[in-house]
Amino acid sequence: MSCDDGTTVVIDFKTAPAKDVDLGKYCRQLHAYGLALEQPAVGPPTTVSGLGLLSFSPERFETTGLGAALIGGLTWTDLPVDRPGFMAFLDQVLVVLDQLEPPPPSESCWWCRPATKVRVA
Repeated sequence: MSCDDGTTVVIDFKTAPAKDVDLGKYCRQLHAYGLALEQPAVGPPTTVSGLGLLSFSPERFETTGLGAALIGGLTWTDLPVDRPGFMAFLDQVLVVLDQLEPPPPSESCWWCRPATKVRVA
C-alpha cells in the first residue's frame, strides 16, 4: 500500500485470524517482500515504512441470485520493522546453506519441528 509520504506498507491478506505463534513467521515473510521492494532487480527502489497483516474472519455465507459472498470482520495486526534482525536471520540461513551437509535436527529449532500430519479417513 502506498502512503502519502511516498513510502510503502507491505500487507499480507490472511483468510483466518493470525495466531500469535505464527507472527514471527509472517514477520519474516513480510520482511522478505520488503527487501525485494527496497532492492529490486529492475526498477526504482521503494522505501518500506511498515508491515502488517489484514486478517479476514468469515462469519457467514450469503447467496443472492447468481452471486455469493462471505461476510465477516477484518483485523489489522501491525508487525515490527526490524531490518537488522531480518538481515541477521538471513546470515544464519546462509551459514546453513553453505554447509556440505544439512545439520542434524534439533528439538529447540522451530524450523525442524515436524509438521502436523492430516489424517484422511
